[in-house]
Amino acid sequence: VQDASGESYESYVARRIFEPFGMRHTTGEFWRGESMGRTQGYRETTDGKPVPRLPSTSREWTGSGMITSTSADIGRYLRALLAGGKAADGTQVLSEPGVAELLRPQYAGESELGGPTMYALGWETTELNGVPVIMKAGSVITMGSLFVMLPKQRVGFALMFNLPDYGKVQLVRNLMLYLVGEPTAPYQ
Repeated sequence: VQDASGESYESYVARRIFEPFGMRHTTGEFWRGESMGRTQGYRETTDGKPVPRLPSTSREWTGSGMITSTSADIGRYLRALLAGGKAADGTQVLSEPGVAELLRPQYAGESELGGPTMYALGWETTELNGVPVIMKAGSVITMGSLFVMLPKQRVGFALMFNLPDYGKVQLVRNLMLYLVGEPTAPYQ
């Protein structure tokens, strides 16, 4: 991105994605997160107790994710993807063919959340009881997130954690089942 655009990755995504989508509390300069109200992250000790820990703030993580954001801004982003790249005000920010390519299943693999999946460009695509689901999970030492879109229902949601814990996958599955009108399973 930097070589093609002639500007830093952080500036490019701010100018081309965050600003047009109205994501005012999102930055690729995650090392500025504390000034934006970043939540304290935690890591579990060997006996399962959460302890505060500083996140890695090395810029080398930037290209693989490491975006600091809020739930409201992530909602704007998911809404735009579900709308074919349009911002809330109707402005076409990303091309519809570009969004379709971003979310197109391209490679069979094993989900980091468990089970088989098809990978798109950074996204996992699967089905839940015959309903298409698109997901993106990520975590770094003390933070984690999971974005979920149900394109046919035009619904998306995000869960953000200050302690990475994919043990909550059943909770996410229950949310998806609920949104498509299916019975949910008991969750402990």
